[in-house]
Amino acid sequence: MGLLGASGSGKSTLLNIISGILKPDSGQVCICGAGSDEFNEWRAISYMFQDDRLLPWRTAIRNVEFALEAGSLPKAERARRSRETLRLVQLEGFEEAFPYQLSGGMRSRVALARSLVTDPRILLMDEPFSRLDAQTRTLMHDELLRIHQLKRHDRCLCNP
Repeated sequence: MGLLGASGSGKSTLLNIISGILKPDSGQVCICGAGSDEFNEWRAISYMFQDDRLLPWRTAIRNVEFALEAGSLPKAERARRSRETLRLVQLEGFEEAFPYQLSGGMRSRVALARSLVTDPRILLMDEPFSRLDAQTRTLMHDELLRIHQLKRHDRCLCNP
């Protein structure tokens, strides 16, 4: 599904509301009959921003693990899942690289891994590849389609 509109029309704001980052002034967002806050409690929503928002003092694997730190997973399980997700986005061997050591496409892959590591039911994306050159952007779109095929869920979106 896509969301189209003119620049400044509120697309990013709407994504921020759906993700729970912002609260709506009025009304509510419902997903499968539940409020988005409740749906997000299932760790069902992940959000990939326009910029990669990597923490420069953390390695690639530690940036991915960051998405799991608020939960109750043991440290070893966070590391295992993060390594597995970095492998999924084809960054095996770069786990200990810092953001400044990575190309723009590699940084986007780390951000994508951080968005996927929680195994979300919904992945919100706010033009995450817009800062990449045309060739790398096309490669990242292809990569996203490949990952979608691999991780396609058999269960209904509404069943956690």
